[in-house]
Amino acid sequence: MTSKYVAFGAITIFCVACKSITDKPELSSAIPQVAPKSTDKLYPVRIGEKCGYIDVTGKVVIPAQWEFAAEFREGLALVSNDWGNYSEPGMTADFIDYSGKVVVKDILVDDIGLQGFSEGLAPFLQNGKVGFIDKAGKVVIPAKYYCEPGDDQCGCVCEDGAVGEFKNGVTWAKLGHTEILIDRTGKELLKGENVRNASNRYIEGLAPYKKRKLYGYKNLEGKVVIPAKYTFAGEFCEGVSFVTPQGLENQFVYIDKTGKQISDKIFEYPANFSEGFALATYEGFRVIVSKDGKTKRFPPLAGTHYPHFFKNGLFMATITKNDTSKDVFIDQNGEIIAEFEISSPGAFREKISTPFDGHLAEIYCQGENSARWVDRNGKTVWSSKTASK
Repeated sequence: MTSKYVAFGAITIFCVACKSITDKPELSSAIPQVAPKSTDKLYPVRIGEKCGYIDVTGKVVIPAQWEFAAEFREGLALVSNDWGNYSEPGMTADFIDYSGKVVVKDILVDDIGLQGFSEGLAPFLQNGKVGFIDKAGKVVIPAKYYCEPGDDQCGCVCEDGAVGEFKNGVTWAKLGHTEILIDRTGKELLKGENVRNASNRYIEGLAPYKKRKLYGYKNLEGKVVIPAKYTFAGEFCEGVSFVTPQGLENQFVYIDKTGKQISDKIFEYPANFSEGFALATYEGFRVIVSKDGKTKRFPPLAGTHYPHFFKNGLFMATITKNDTSKDVFIDQNGEIIAEFEISSPGAFREKISTPFDGHLAEIYCQGENSARWVDRNGKTVWSSKTASK
């Protein structure tokens, strides 16, 4: 890990009373509710040896006081002054609200818990096992699942999923050597050897199944929804998946949940839909695909580009321009709206390290161990270089 803070997006302020995790946690009888989105945003920054938070203008609104400061998610952010125990046995951390007030105190986390809350739940460690708490610090799902720090053991969903993250009400875990798909109450929905691979595909209610070397889709009850007739079947995201019909090789079409193709176009290197669009290759060109099957040509990409999804209308990519490479943000019309330093041998290279959350994105400079936050036009609103002086 190159820096001790990460950044994604804030969602909503949620102020509750402080609670601690004890050896005998209280079980919550209420199912946590997913909070609506908010326009409020705060971003973690490192100033000297400590981390704090800035607002969208670059103003420091929560002073730097922690060794670790994670992104705000659903109104709360994980902070800690116990970074030395991050790997083992886990670091003691608090959740703070937008005012910097501690609202959940002294929980134990490792890799599994760093991303914070998703759909009202956050992972925590207890006696080497993983469970989930709500925003009052009450245990909703007891700590009984096995997850090794740094290992992808507890759920990965669609393009933006993460370890221990709930999406559309489900995630996966391991109980002993058995993989389990669970909902937000801890109810076991699926159990078996292949749940880990299937869980990210079930988040929209359908997952591929195999019959005589062909693939179709079943729902959680095991009922066939789309018969096995494809040589490849991906996962559904935003109601669309990509499949390979018989007779094609390394080529794909997009289908809806009834099995109907969204267009007659045949694609290569497809990605899942996000915010109504997907990236794919069509007739030799990288294109943006809309759900009505229409395509728009994408700027020429350089090597590996990342990630393969839109976030708040923008896509991060590395492109080739005038025989040089640049990191850029591209909108859903295929237009470059901001670009960053050209890479060259021996020069420092700026890389986009987080997608836009609607206001700002973080740019990390390799070699300098410095970071800056930029707006949607590429203008710097905060830089670790000037903040540390």
